[in-house]
Amino acid sequence: MIKRLSALSACIQITVLLSSSAYALDYRLQQRKGTAQWECAALSDILDNGKFEIFFRLGLKNLQDVYSAAIGGKMSAKDYDHFSWIIRDHKKGISPDFLLGAEWVQRRNSIREIMPVRDSKTQTLEQWRGDRLYRADEEFRKRNCDLLQSN
Repeated sequence: MIKRLSALSACIQITVLLSSSAYALDYRLQQRKGTAQWECAALSDILDNGKFEIFFRLGLKNLQDVYSAAIGGKMSAKDYDHFSWIIRDHKKGISPDFLLGAEWVQRRNSIREIMPVRDSKTQTLEQWRGDRLYRADEEFRKRNCDLLQSN
């Protein structure tokens, strides 16, 4: 009987350990997915493909969940290390909405930085727009944005 209880106790401890590790990884994955969705939103804005709002809202939801979990103390100690900047900035009085806005600007700018820069001496405006659309479409496909259209 004692051996069975010890085995059961060990199984419960392993299950708790594994589930808490999976729980910790879920927030990191959710953050990566949210930021990827926002990058797809920025690409959709350039492409004018009608998908901007879908990607923006999905990314916002994912990141709001992560930020809320960090601020609300719902993360494991290991996750607090990874997301400590959210907690630190929030303790300084910076609202989650402001932090999310800063994250959006960062994601949008990261996409803008990889877009071709117009050389007005050698390119017409139409050539530059065409190059930009080509690059945005290439990035949209490379990043598998179509796969990120759902949560």
